[in-house]
Amino acid sequence: MGHPFLVDLAAFVILLIAFEIAYFAGIGGSGMELLTPDLWAPIASYRTIYFVLAHGLVVVCILMVLWSQQAKPRPGSPWKVFAVVNIYAAAIAVFNAIFDTNYTYLCQKPAGASIIDFFGPWPVYLFGCEAITLAIFWLLWLPIRSQGWRVVGPEHASYLAKGESFMPATKLKAFLDANQVKYSVLTHSTAYTAPEIASLAHIRGQDLAKTVIVKIDDQFAMAVLPSSRHVDFLLLKASAYAKTVRLVPEEEFRDLFPGCEPGAMPPFGNLYGIPVFVDESLTKDDEIAFNAGTHSELIRLSYRDFARLVQPTVIGFAAKAA
Repeated sequence: MGHPFLVDLAAFVILLIAFEIAYFAGIGGSGMELLTPDLWAPIASYRTIYFVLAHGLVVVCILMVLWSQQAKPRPGSPWKVFAVVNIYAAAIAVFNAIFDTNYTYLCQKPAGASIIDFFGPWPVYLFGCEAITLAIFWLLWLPIRSQGWRVVGPEHASYLAKGESFMPATKLKAFLDANQVKYSVLTHSTAYTAPEIASLAHIRGQDLAKTVIVKIDDQFAMAVLPSSRHVDFLLLKASAYAKTVRLVPEEEFRDLFPGCEPGAMPPFGNLYGIPVFVDESLTKDDEIAFNAGTHSELIRLSYRDFARLVQPTVIGFAAKAA
């Protein structure tokens, strides 16, 4: 299952689904190949060295993409990749039947000893392989889901090294400038509600992004959506494949955003180690505006630049206001 072309696609094109397939199938498949190799050549031979390097570099390249925060698996991705792997296996099974081959050992077990030997004869061992594959995918998902080890990418390292808080607005502007993002600053009279802010700034409610702090399975997260809509918590729970989702009171998350006025945090959760969920309706906007750490200033930039910097998880969870 560990194919280097998936790593190349994820690394250079940064297609999220390609990275998800590479992460689960690449690490899972190459990892199993390294743990239970089917080698027929001596250890010091070219074939063995190539085998180890090829599969080992697959794992290294995937982890480098993950560490740099260029991409990360989304909720539900283990199931999606599991489905893709099964579709791939079905195509290989057809190929094996036509050309009398045994790719991915779908027709018979490998000649050498392997974990497959514990799963019985053909085709029973195929079901054991399915169970092992799904178990490996979920083990790989656990550190992503926990968010506790979340790595801060190199574009944020200079801020952390200086021990600075990321806000208020001046720090956010410095971050945007460092990443060569074009943006505009909108100043308005102090306002606390989305309709007031949209009116004072002369922008549509659809274009004004509001940030709602939630806890998804007891982990802080940002839910970002148009100010003209509200969070449907049942929909967010289903879309995020979560067990529990709840709104977080202001006093509970106040200390997470040093320098920001209460309730005015910008939707850059990546600067705080907090995952960001964006409602799919917001992605249709060419530009979005959001609070810049105060109740009297907005920053407006292209949604494409926002998505590039934050790498949010895009799902549907917003409901239209009644």
